[in-house]
Amino acid sequence: MDLIHVIQRVWDAAAILKPENPTAFAKSHIKSILEGNVKSVIQSFRWQSTHLALCGKPSNGMETICNFLENNATRMKYNEYLAKGYHIATGFIEGACRHIIKDRMERSGMRWTIEGAQNMQYLRCIDAGGLWKQFAKSHESKSLAHFKNRRNYASSFQLAA
Repeated sequence: MDLIHVIQRVWDAAAILKPENPTAFAKSHIKSILEGNVKSVIQSFRWQSTHLALCGKPSNGMETICNFLENNATRMKYNEYLAKGYHIATGFIEGACRHIIKDRMERSGMRWTIEGAQNMQYLRCIDAGGLWKQFAKSHESKSLAHFKNRRNYASSFQLAA
């Protein structure tokens, strides 16, 4: 479960429960969730809802938030995930997709075949990984025999990418 979705639910709860300091409220509950205490956060939300005698739309909103947290609690073991070095949010993936794919592939007037798009993505990943010189050297040595009679092989290959 992406942490961003959970954080949004905590802020939604803050908007409904209207604590004196919403930022401290959110930080406290998010910290508890990150420490693996999802059930205690759910209990806290339910207790506060009862204590404030919420009814109608606010009550339904809190019930939806609590149900979401309960239904996804098994996927929110952030303390374990972080200890193993796992990512708990998708921002880095979305950023990489934008950088590698969208910025190059969705320029004005561009049309791609699946094979052409895949090949361009391979080259973009090689470049983004800082492996361009190593790749070019390897590719040049493998294909030089075939293109050995061409004078501008190295420069034409770089321009094509």
